[in-house]
Amino acid sequence: MKRAMLTPLCFLAIIPLTGTIPTGLQRNPHHDQGARRPEESPFAMPATSHVPAGAAHADDIPLPIVTLSRWFYLVCLLAGFLLQQPLLTTLVLAVVLPPLLWGKRWNLLAHVGRRLYGAKLAAAPREDRRLIRFNNLILATLLGVAQIFFLSGLHVVGWGLVLAVCGAVIAALAGYCVGCALYFQLKLHRYRFFGAKG
Repeated sequence: MKRAMLTPLCFLAIIPLTGTIPTGLQRNPHHDQGARRPEESPFAMPATSHVPAGAAHADDIPLPIVTLSRWFYLVCLLAGFLLQQPLLTTLVLAVVLPPLLWGKRWNLLAHVGRRLYGAKLAAAPREDRRLIRFNNLILATLLGVAQIFFLSGLHVVGWGLVLAVCGAVIAALAGYCVGCALYFQLKLHRYRFFGAKG
């Protein structure tokens, strides 16, 4: 019974937090900078999701900070599992939630990254801020649900979600982002139903 319950939850949870969109699914970084040609798809994708620093939006996230965040999530979540200490998963949730609720000024890892990397960030490629927010929203949701399972005594389910998130982070570090593909699919379906202004 537990196995049957874990399977769909883990399938849902294996959504990488950030990273490179699979080839053919990446967003055009110049999509919002001008009118499209009539023959161009509204979702034309370049060879990479990393936007060059000169073409990026001011709020896009430097890639070194994104990578730092991934490693922080992975180390804390794996340590929590190995030590069977749910509070380490709560720590990750506490770091992710503030920027989602109150904006980038509350992003602790971004502040740490700016101190670590300094002037190097100016020339670093960047990740689309909307993809980062979407993936972090998924992360916060999954870890929030895991907290409920921990408090309810269903530790097996809670740790199942945590391990699935760990797998997602590893996939993101390897360059594959299912969450980004999901974001693209949602935008594609919204365009089909509501058009460009939907």
